[in-house]
Amino acid sequence: MSLLFPNPSPRAAEPRLPEDRQWQPVVGWRSWKLRRTADGVVLQSLFRNECWEIGVTGARCHVCPPWMVNQHTVPHASCQCGLHAFSTTSEAVRHAELQVAPADAGREHAQPVAGAVVGWGRVIQHGRQGWRAESARPVALLETGQPLLEEAAARYGLPLVSMRGLCLLPLEYGAVLKVGVSH
Repeated sequence: MSLLFPNPSPRAAEPRLPEDRQWQPVVGWRSWKLRRTADGVVLQSLFRNECWEIGVTGARCHVCPPWMVNQHTVPHASCQCGLHAFSTTSEAVRHAELQVAPADAGREHAQPVAGAVVGWGRVIQHGRQGWRAESARPVALLETGQPLLEEAAARYGLPLVSMRGLCLLPLEYGAVLKVGVSH
């Protein structure tokens, strides 16, 4: 029996936390782009033009066609929707580093940044690398000395931390979801 798959029945095979744990917060790590907007520097998804809210961000489905969006819960196992996070700091940092590319001449380039998040509500495992949640909020950003980083941290009310701090600070908010581990 697994915490993520408490019932061996095929109908219950959806990778979802058990009912008694689904509202308990889980911690994870992710990467964003730092992007300057008219409102200030924001944390933007690497692959969508979605910006994270100050405080709590709620997941919405942007994957399904518009007429199907309200037809399933978010996140859902048969969709890729939800607020994504990795289960390890190293994956989030590596993911951010992969996004570093030379700036186009004459254009400001979005800067990748790694950080820690806490997620809650409906939480499901996402492959072997992490989870997707219904609600989440950032709790820290990795200090890298990037020009826009201090402004983003101030806007979101987040501490800038070392790699050690990025690993430890989120544990004050919840538990790490052990991906693919049987209990």
